[in-house]
Amino acid sequence: YRNPSHGIRNFHAQLKAILESMEKIHAEGGFWMPMRIGNKVKEVWVICPIAFVIGDCQGSDKCCGKYAAKTNIKSLCRFCNISFQDSDKVNIQCVKRVLAEMNHIMARDDDEELTQWSMRSHVSAFRDVDMGVNIYGIYSATPLDTIHACRHGFYVYILEIWFGKFLQPRFVKRVDEMARQIYYRCKQSGSKDFHRTTFPSGISNLKWMTHKDKVAIIQLLVIILSLKDGKDILRDANKSETEIDNWLHLFEMILCFDAITHDSKFWQLGQNEDTPEEQMKFQTSVKKMLTKIKKVAPREEGCGWKITKFHEMLRFARYITLFGHPQNYDTGRCEFNH
Repeated sequence: YRNPSHGIRNFHAQLKAILESMEKIHAEGGFWMPMRIGNKVKEVWVICPIAFVIGDCQGSDKCCGKYAAKTNIKSLCRFCNISFQDSDKVNIQCVKRVLAEMNHIMARDDDEELTQWSMRSHVSAFRDVDMGVNIYGIYSATPLDTIHACRHGFYVYILEIWFGKFLQPRFVKRVDEMARQIYYRCKQSGSKDFHRTTFPSGISNLKWMTHKDKVAIIQLLVIILSLKDGKDILRDANKSETEIDNWLHLFEMILCFDAITHDSKFWQLGQNEDTPEEQMKFQTSVKKMLTKIKKVAPREEGCGWKITKFHEMLRFARYITLFGHPQNYDTGRCEFNH
């Protein structure tokens, strides 16, 4: 019999060896180094806490020592105590994991407590690592990345619902044909400034599509649903005007969200600790999008929308306030050659 915690323990033991020199620097309070400022060189004391750890959902869960399972567990998210049953609710309050409290739980090694938080028994490699003023430690320092959570995540789930559940195969073929025709009619020389428009084999087969292709497909669907010929396809499929408008609105919301998280500048932080007004507005917009997703694209496969990626979207604005632009902690660069 192999204890399920062995894998997590070994993983954190390896991480601790990697972080040993960093821990030493943190224990000493930093290190001296020469730094050039203009035409002068000064000896400065450098303090280097860890801001965040980049990773996909599975990797981040391992860094936090969480269960790999996503169903029939007490706590679904690595950052809070949200239950599986409540994880698809947009307006819900959850309790955050505080580093000091979680360290005490790990030290007590009580199976009931660990199960309540869906944690494996282990000694965290990040327990003695300096993370600045972040009282939540590694649990708050594993931000959501847009590649896995969005473009390879709920964008795909929504497109699968559109092509697999919402439309019958014969109407999907007509959408594919219209997508091919749009390319031939809309050739342009500034393609590098836009999402891909060349889909000679159609847009319904998502198997070999890159994360950028998923956004391009949603963009094409917005164009198709905005044209009379595109709407006629859905009318022939006995879809109501309300259904057509709802899907068009949802796709437009996703495109706006994607553009904001990849190209926009974000809010400025003041000297006080109050939540920026722009953050609250962004958070409200995200909640509206998630509510629209549940209404327009109800998901029956797997766990439905009771998934970590869906719940963590509620913290997307907070991650921006803490760690800056989402591209700072996006995994796309790490997986460029995959």
